[in-house]
Amino acid sequence: MKIVCVGCSFTDGRVIGIKSVDELYPYSLQQLLPGYTVYNLGFQSASQFFIYKMMKDAIEQLDPDIIIRQITPPYRSFMYNMDKNLNLMEHVKEEAPTYFSVDLGIYNDVRMFNYSSTIGNLYSEREARRSHAAYYKTTHPDIMFEQSEAFLLAGNKLLEGRKSITFSFLNSSTYLDYPSIENEVGFNNDYLVDAAGHFNDIGNRKLARYVARRIKRSEFDK
Repeated sequence: MKIVCVGCSFTDGRVIGIKSVDELYPYSLQQLLPGYTVYNLGFQSASQFFIYKMMKDAIEQLDPDIIIRQITPPYRSFMYNMDKNLNLMEHVKEEAPTYFSVDLGIYNDVRMFNYSSTIGNLYSEREARRSHAAYYKTTHPDIMFEQSEAFLLAGNKLLEGRKSITFSFLNSSTYLDYPSIENEVGFNNDYLVDAAGHFNDIGNRKLARYVARRIKRSEFDK
């Protein structure tokens, strides 16, 4: 039985202040569900489009039994060829007998626009920085938001007929159709590892227990 977790750095979890793999929520989830193999396909600074693309390729290549989708903030963008098949197996590494994660080699296959992140080396640094600056200077926030919403809806189509759980990691009214994990689990500053809102090991374990409880009770999204 396979569980795929997709999202941005809140799922990936490899942020400053987190010292080892056992402090990440997908790893804790695997420990709570020993009959499952968990794939942590979270990717730092991923846009909603890239999460959609990762989910699409994971369905085709891994055929997971359950998908856990974490919504990322809307004002992010990735450039990636939709027709290109992202070979996950080139980038997935085994970190424990039944726990796998994505390595950052995927940066070489994408071009991202996000102020908080480095940019993949598929393009020259000079060109990348110029296009990075131009994107945020010329793209209206409403357009970014609409793009994010479009890929959320496209992701919903992918998830039809599959067992899945979708949640937002930020306590935002932007995504009223999806549970805010802070509201559901009752997180506060005691569970944060940095100012960006990433969870520490205690917060990640609480999140893992929330997801595991829903899986055990078969409380999947409709």
